[in-house]
Formats: sequence, structure tokens, C-alpha cells
Amino acid sequence: IIYERRVATFANWPKSLKQKPTDLAAAGFYYLGIGDQTLCFYCGGGLKDWVEEDDPWEQHALWFPQCNYLLLKKTPAFVKDVQEKHKSDLSSSKQNETEVVASSSSSHNSKESPSAVVEERERNNAEESSTLCKICYKNELAVVFLPCGHMVACVDCASGLKECAICRKEIQANVRAFLS
Repeated sequence: IIYERRVATFANWPKSLKQKPTDLAAAGFYYLGIGDQTLCFYCGGGLKDWVEEDDPWEQHALWFPQCNYLLLKKTPAFVKDVQEKHKSDLSSSKQNETEVVASSSSSHNSKESPSAVVEERERNNAEESSTLCKICYKNELAVVFLPCGHMVACVDCASGLKECAICRKEIQANVRAFLS
């Protein structure tokens, strides 16, 4: 489920809760419409009984550390830190409702000719578009699909794909990549 659709599920989210629908949806959750029950669209992990100090990303990392969406959006170090911070919480199953079924303007010299400025601008636009997600054209490329090796999607779009958008091979794994 894409982010916008996840946000839309929170139309009747209890107003008394501190967690914002946009934050919950960004962390992968959608609202079930019952109490404060949420599910991760990717791993199927469910959380409920949200309390004021609960952070959606931390709760996701605490209870479902193997979720591939979580691991694409956050670093393994983040997940490890959350696990260490909440070691005693892990022994209880306070919120474990369902099982995991997982699985960037350049300055121009005023002496440049107008055509040189246009050429440079076109080159910059081409470079910028080459690093944009080929699905949403909003976010930066960030995921390599395996086994084909294509890099055409941002984290948000990659999480919803089952096959490569270029070659249509089944995606067996996603690897987070950082462009420099």
C-alpha cells in the first residue's frame, strides 16, 4: 500500500492519541479502524495499545526488526540501538497483535553566453533526473534490486514492487544504496 493510501486509512484515528497518522504511515503502518490497531503493510506486523511516548519507527524496530521496509528506511544501527534501549520490553508482548508474515542551484558566471547557460542548465537537469526515482520522479534513487542489479526506485516505491520495473524479473532482495 503506498504512503498516501496508508494515510487515508487514518481518517477515524483516535484524536486523543499523540501519534500522527502521517508519522505512522511513514513508518509503514495503516489503520485497521478498530481502537488503535495498526498493521505494517510490508511485514504484516501489528501494533496496538499506543502510549504517549511510543514512536512509530522505534516501535516498528522493537517488535519487527526483520521487516524489510523498516530496514530500507532506517539503518541496521538504528534497529540495533532500539533493541538495546528496550531489551526488557522485548520479554513482554505488550503490543504484539499479529505475527510477522514476512518475509539536491548552481551559480553562473555573468560573462557566459546565453547558450552556454542553457547548455549547462540542461546538463544539470539531465544529471538530476538520472538520480531520480523512475517511478515517482520525486525522490532520489536508493534501492538496488537483486538479482538483476537495476537501480530505478526510491525506498518508498521499491517497497511496493514485486518485480523489477525495467526487466520484470522477480525481486528476490532489495539493497539500500547511497548516491554520493
